[in-house]
Amino acid sequence: MKMSDLIAYLNSRLISRIADQARRIPERTMEERLVQSERLATIGRFASQIAHEIRNPLSSISLNVKLLEDERKDTDHPGSQRRYLEYHF
Repeated sequence: MKMSDLIAYLNSRLISRIADQARRIPERTMEERLVQSERLATIGRFASQIAHEIRNPLSSISLNVKLLEDERKDTDHPGSQRRYLEYHF
């Protein structure tokens, strides 16, 4: 085998490997993007669940505060304070 033939052969193998690597780069990038989007989706689900768990008690507290405000308004009328005390104590 001549030296020029050997160089041509090795050159073609090198070009082939480079081409294979170049084709794999977009695949890796797409895989990395898919993994990243799955991670972001998981984080979004966790954030939604946490927000839901926080909002539930806050809604209950808000409703109870509103009920207490309404009861307090009822006790502002003459004679209603006595009824309020009798009812709660």
